[in-house]
Amino acid sequence: MSELCCEVCLANLVQSNLGQIELTQSEQSLVNVLRLSRLQNDSVGQSEEIEDGKYAERLMLSLLDRKAILASRWRYFYLPKYNISQPQTSRYTQLLRKAGAAESVYWLSDFRKYLRYFVFGADLPDAIKRAFHTKFVETNGSRVALAQLARRLVREHQVDCGSEPSENFYQLALDSGLQQWDARVLRDSVKTVKQK
Repeated sequence: MSELCCEVCLANLVQSNLGQIELTQSEQSLVNVLRLSRLQNDSVGQSEEIEDGKYAERLMLSLLDRKAILASRWRYFYLPKYNISQPQTSRYTQLLRKAGAAESVYWLSDFRKYLRYFVFGADLPDAIKRAFHTKFVETNGSRVALAQLARRLVREHQVDCGSEPSENFYQLALDSGLQQWDARVLRDSVKTVKQK
């Protein structure tokens, strides 16, 4: 799919949400089977991996069919400029190279973290998301004020901010409505916080 085609598809997607997207009953069942409410680091056997791939593909195709994925989350996954560490290639393209074929991308275990993001948003507690959204509204999306808040939240809630706090806040900033460049500046600012 070309970048232009992706942008056209985005016009039909939901525009803003910080938390979980609305799911159908069958989609919720697939989320439960895949244990997407938290990221899994445990290794599974080949048969479980195949089962999970089948469920992940069914869930993703359903979300795409309903146009349920937020535009900000789709851009993060599909557009190269949103992939800060390698802006010449999208996260989707990286997975495509690994999978070898488009129909195999959703079967990759590496795809699950993106599927989780599509469903739940940034891997941050709801309290942090609410504080960020409140500051976003109060400051009319001031990246300076939001970066200060994000750094403070990382220091105060380091454990709750996940293993990649800068990437999680980048996703949150995009979902909040910040432009890509401003979200990137905020991400870089969060990266400067010393990890304990």
